[in-house]
Amino acid sequence: MAVLRQVAPSWLVHLPAVGSASDREALVRLASGVTPARMMRELAEALEVLTATRPMLLVLEDLHWSGPPTLEWVHYVARRRDSARLLVVGTYRPVEVIVRKHPLQRVRAELRQLPQCQELALDYLSEAAVAAYLTQRFGALPQMARLARILHQRTNGNPLFLTVVVDELISQQILHKAHEVWRVSGGFAAVAEIIPESLQILIEQHVEQLSLDDQRMFEAASVAGVEFTAAAVAAGLAQADEMVEARCMSLAQQGRFFQASGRAEWPDGTVTACYRFRHALYQEIVYRRLPAGRQSHWHARIGTRLACGFGEHAREMAATVARHCIQGRLLPQAVPYLWQAGQQAMQRGASQEAVAFYEQALGALQRLPTTSDRLAHAIDLHLALDEALFSLGAFDRVYDTLQAAERLAERLEDPRRLGWINEALSTSFRRLGTYDQAVAAAQRAKSLATTVGDGALQAWTTCRLGQAASFLGDYARDCLLPGGDRLPARTDKGRGNTDGTPRACAELDCLLLDPAWGI
Repeated sequence: MAVLRQVAPSWLVHLPAVGSASDREALVRLASGVTPARMMRELAEALEVLTATRPMLLVLEDLHWSGPPTLEWVHYVARRRDSARLLVVGTYRPVEVIVRKHPLQRVRAELRQLPQCQELALDYLSEAAVAAYLTQRFGALPQMARLARILHQRTNGNPLFLTVVVDELISQQILHKAHEVWRVSGGFAAVAEIIPESLQILIEQHVEQLSLDDQRMFEAASVAGVEFTAAAVAAGLAQADEMVEARCMSLAQQGRFFQASGRAEWPDGTVTACYRFRHALYQEIVYRRLPAGRQSHWHARIGTRLACGFGEHAREMAATVARHCIQGRLLPQAVPYLWQAGQQAMQRGASQEAVAFYEQALGALQRLPTTSDRLAHAIDLHLALDEALFSLGAFDRVYDTLQAAERLAERLEDPRRLGWINEALSTSFRRLGTYDQAVAAAQRAKSLATTVGDGALQAWTTCRLGQAASFLGDYARDCLLPGGDRLPARTDKGRGNTDGTPRACAELDCLLLDPAWGI
């Protein structure tokens, strides 16, 4: 108070709670005619006096909401040459400054040229930091690690997004307090999908600050995915790759929405820059607000471009191409990519993911005209689905899947596929403990194998017959292959894929058929 009265009296007028009424009248007379420049100088000198005896830390939060006078004073203090043991820390959100074209953008650029000013870019919170925040706010939460992981995935550790999402969880009673303990109700799926309205409005406002061309480019990028290439976005917009890449680069350099993530070269010779959304919520919110027709149209263009660009190598990114084909209503093209995506998932042990791909492919087939090829593909997909379900231990669903395949094979009048279905049914019945049915299915399969002359099918059905019969105490002599030969590799033709490539069988492929094995 004494320092302000002595050095910065004009500021006391703006502090009505300080001093008496008579003092205020005198200060008003004293401060009349004082210019803004003098007020800035008085406050700076007051801080210099105050810091002469002890250092001072002045924290200015959310400078992106501040007015010009505050920024002018910060700029003025930073440029003063008089010594002062003063540290000014200002916080701001870069995106807000850029999107709103806030005057802080100019002040920041000038301050960065001064040796006494430093800018520290804060990283997003780690999963451990998210857990620490939750612990500090709610204490010990049940399944804390899982909640922290889901929130970190949902918000990417963005502090603003994290606090807004947590507040929304409380508002919707998903995160609530019961008996003095905070708990999550309704399952963690709700946590992974929640989008607070305030956050949605904020992101939409950011996007609307862009030019119309950049807004359209942003929308096409949301269709391409969280990670995308400039070439894919250009395909969606039907524009030149170079033009789209320049706009993506401009936004990435400004730290707005995108960040660069290298480059890619496609098999057809296309060289394109790669980008990713700085936050998945940007992509999700913008994508949701697109008209369905525009979504479908752009998905079709992007899916077609990826398929052409990668050619026979498209199977390496089958899941991505399949997603665009499905969303773009390119159902005939989607089926083989979904099939390949399911195979890739099985190869890396992701059986549940494979089930989803195979079921999606079957759903696409059901929407296509009924032809013999469509029925054949459906049978093979059911058999592939059978393997994925089998690996998950979903034996009840395996039986239903094989029954559906059997009905299709009978409709198609395809004895070879029907034989492979019965071979699989024999295994299913044996797993369910119905050994008589397992033997009967194996016998049907063996008969069909003989009819069509399929040696591999004959070998595997003989094996299945021996397995089922052994549980009934009737291990038949004709269940053995002559000479204890190794089982031939099952091929995908008629029992999975249609390219005739070998098909691994982890269960019996390496066993010799000999009575000593008891199979």
